[in-house]
Amino acid sequence: MSNRRFLLLIVAVSLGAVIILGGFNLFILTPAFTDLIVEKNETKAVKIAQHLLETFSDIGLNPESDSTSPVFKQLVAIAVNDFRLMKLKIFAADGRTVFSTSAAEIGVVNGHDYFRDRVARGEIFTKLVDRDTNSLENQLVSADVVETYVPIMENGKFHGAFEIYLDVTKEHQKLHALLFRMHLSMAILSTLLLGIVLFIARKADLSFIEQEKAEAEKKNLIAELRKALEEVKTLRGIIPICTYCKKIRDDEGMWNKLEAYIHEHSEAKFSHGICPECFAEQMEKLAAEEP
Repeated sequence: MSNRRFLLLIVAVSLGAVIILGGFNLFILTPAFTDLIVEKNETKAVKIAQHLLETFSDIGLNPESDSTSPVFKQLVAIAVNDFRLMKLKIFAADGRTVFSTSAAEIGVVNGHDYFRDRVARGEIFTKLVDRDTNSLENQLVSADVVETYVPIMENGKFHGAFEIYLDVTKEHQKLHALLFRMHLSMAILSTLLLGIVLFIARKADLSFIEQEKAEAEKKNLIAELRKALEEVKTLRGIIPICTYCKKIRDDEGMWNKLEAYIHEHSEAKFSHGICPECFAEQMEKLAAEEP
């Protein structure tokens, strides 16, 4: 793998890690913290329902038949105040509302699938309802609410259910504020780290470019030198030359002129001229030959 490909791989892995981290925070961590709020308040709702059942049992009250008695209403009002319930409803086995802190809902039958298929079969059912959205009963709520249905079971038989609304607006707001600060911090840190990686990658890439350029120039120079060496013919060893005429004997025993031998065994070419000493000597000879 080349240096630049390895560098691109590092950048891609870093970018992927930032995206995965953001997705983990958004799709896994945030819902997990939200589930903690739901679980905590579901447990609280179950304990409230158990407390009310024990209180009713101690004084011989039946939630279905005695829900209109003053004592029953007083006990419920105390529970609502003590546990700071946003809303409390009690259903009969057929889903009919026998008591509600909202009097207009008394007598209304809950015919939703979740009540019939889950609550009526003894299953606790809970949902977090965000502010200004509809509850499980399609009622608009003005706060963040954990809506919990706690079945009333006796000897494995369904006798009714509690519906308890717990206001979790403050908890939800604190959670969102905490998660926002955490996400922001991680986003800043991730961006900073990614920026450092990209900066280093850019510097390394420029270095790789210069290195590749230098290597290319080196290869070109070597190629040119090799080409030049291939074209150059050299004279090596002992060359037999005549002491007097300066002819050179070749490998076949023939005597060649110096110019011809060098021209044949190298790329050198001759241009003829006359040196000052020879010029003077020749001029003397010419002068001596004149009458």
